[in-house]
Amino acid sequence: MMLISKYRFCNCCIELKTEKPLAEELYFSRFRVDSDEESTLSFNIIKTDALPPKSGKEIHSNSRRSVYTDGKTTQYYTAYFDTKLMQYADYACRTDDKLYIAEKHGDGEMAVFDALDIPSILLENGAGILHCSYVDTGNGAVLFTGVKQVGKSTQAALWEKYRGTDTVNGDRAGITIEDGKIFANGVPFCGTSDICKNKKVPVKAIVCLSKSTENKIEKLSTLNAFMALINNFSYNLWDSESVDAITAIVKGIVESAPVYSYSCCKDETAVDFLEKELFRI
Repeated sequence: MMLISKYRFCNCCIELKTEKPLAEELYFSRFRVDSDEESTLSFNIIKTDALPPKSGKEIHSNSRRSVYTDGKTTQYYTAYFDTKLMQYADYACRTDDKLYIAEKHGDGEMAVFDALDIPSILLENGAGILHCSYVDTGNGAVLFTGVKQVGKSTQAALWEKYRGTDTVNGDRAGITIEDGKIFANGVPFCGTSDICKNKKVPVKAIVCLSKSTENKIEKLSTLNAFMALINNFSYNLWDSESVDAITAIVKGIVESAPVYSYSCCKDETAVDFLEKELFRI
């Protein structure tokens, strides 16, 4: 008898069919939903001694993932770093609604969702994953985004310290567009921040950060906002459908939500300065 588990990430309910219960790992269990919720996608998780052989043309490959197609069926392989062999080795293969996982790789949620490549699945279903610190101000979500080490977590922590806001995720947010409104959704990935909650909040503003010794803010034009945001989303540059999907999502965001360029300090003045601007919205 197959066991059924369901998880909702953003607007996508994923059903997993397994022979054994999945071991709860990291934050995925926070996104479980009742079994009677309607599924968007369903996958059979198959433990196997040998993954299906690669066939067809290789259309993408890096150390972690490789993709093959014969024109009818596409195979998505996921690898892990084998510390004994000191090299990457495939442990899973997804094809259509089946996910094959090497028997020796365990029965945990992390292995399954990593192999399913949740960001890509969400993008196919209208949700984009933005690298950002996601803060619920009580009057809408503020998303701090930018390059690595620019201070996203620092600004989120300052808002929490001085305004009592709730940091929903320290590293990512799932962005959906519903009836023309932009929403930030909790997702089960949070980098090294260890801050991950399942919470959905309308977006108040998106703030593109840069470091400075003084606070200066500028509301970006639609074009400049698009250019500032597109590279902070997760998508497959090698896949034209993925590029088209993220382009549509970012276009919808910048047409409906204010996006700012904010060079700022790392103290309470940065909170005060941004807050004054946000209250003008």
